[in-house]
Amino acid sequence: MMRRCAAVFACALLLSSFAPRAEALFHLAVLDEVLTSYGGNPNEQFIEVRMLAGSQNLVANSVFAAFDNTGAYVGDLLVVPSNVANSGAGTRWLIGTSAFQSATGLAPDFVMPAGVLPTGGGMVCFGGGGGALPQNPPTWSRTNFGTYVDCLAYGTYAGSTNTVIGTPTPLNGDGHSLQRIGASTHNNAADFTCGDPSTPQNNAGATVSMPATTSCSACPSSPDAGCVSGFAKGALLIKEAPDGKEKLLVKMVGGPALAQTDLGNPLSGDGTAYRVCIYDDTSALVGEVDVERAGDTCGSAPCWSALGGDPPSGRGYKYKDASLSADGVLEILYKAGAAGKSKALVKGRGAGLPDGIAPMLQSSTSATVQLRGSDAPKCLSLTVTDIKKHDPTFFKAKK
Repeated sequence: MMRRCAAVFACALLLSSFAPRAEALFHLAVLDEVLTSYGGNPNEQFIEVRMLAGSQNLVANSVFAAFDNTGAYVGDLLVVPSNVANSGAGTRWLIGTSAFQSATGLAPDFVMPAGVLPTGGGMVCFGGGGGALPQNPPTWSRTNFGTYVDCLAYGTYAGSTNTVIGTPTPLNGDGHSLQRIGASTHNNAADFTCGDPSTPQNNAGATVSMPATTSCSACPSSPDAGCVSGFAKGALLIKEAPDGKEKLLVKMVGGPALAQTDLGNPLSGDGTAYRVCIYDDTSALVGEVDVERAGDTCGSAPCWSALGGDPPSGRGYKYKDASLSADGVLEILYKAGAAGKSKALVKGRGAGLPDGIAPMLQSSTSATVQLRGSDAPKCLSLTVTDIKKHDPTFFKAKK
């Protein structure tokens, strides 16, 4: 439109007409889906943007900037070379690496270089310098977060926060994507879930389905400092011998105020999957127990049931599987409640339980256990320091 101005006066009038709707050209959009690696290949990456309204396709000279897990600026992933053709609420456009295009056959709208977007943890931001149109040339400061439209901080990110990201999500985009839930509340922890499958879509509407190659609920390499703690009592018991008599017990009692949906919703097939993560006194991950049975049937009944009503108004969830088919887990109980009333319990038994955890803890002076959900707003954490027994086949400790 600007190129059609025939005189300076006409251009000035047109520019003035933009003033009341300064966010009507590319600002009404969000980072909708991000994949940082796939199948163990860090070169397969994509970032999808979703428009929230029409006329949001004037994206030439906008910038995708990458930051590491400390919040330090790494570099530009891409300075967008041109506008995209299609616009409208829900319309998407896509940047991706050449390796992503080769692996999937889906052509991104723009190709970005591999090796800039951090895996494991970091941040990506999309913006244009703060004006109605992206600044050309884009010489604005990449550390001025007021100039960005949207940011996503993920995984092990421990840098500074701002009003664009809110609370970072502890989920990462390795082996599965990070997918936005609905619009934006400027709170990454609440706005994003783990995507399985990933469903990138370019501006022409072409898409592919990419099943996760890494569990959505995978444990981080060290305890997540953002997990809810403050349980008054608790215990961790791991018994790995004799064969067939193995046991697992995780107990967290007397916790802070929690709601049913703080731990997600495992009742449907695309619901929350859970994982128990166990760490030694050096904060090293020594074992994990995986329960990916959201919405499944155990015998003739659903594996998961709601306590006190369906979410969001119930009191929690219960899992029961006599067949021990998910890493030997027999029972999971999560009870929400007021401060001092919340609790969580995980029980497992038999040869299906993961082994090798007890010997990793035999010289540890403490252990941390965390219960994580693939898309849960919160995770639960307990550190036990009162060691009752620890040897190569048996670990027992309390708080």
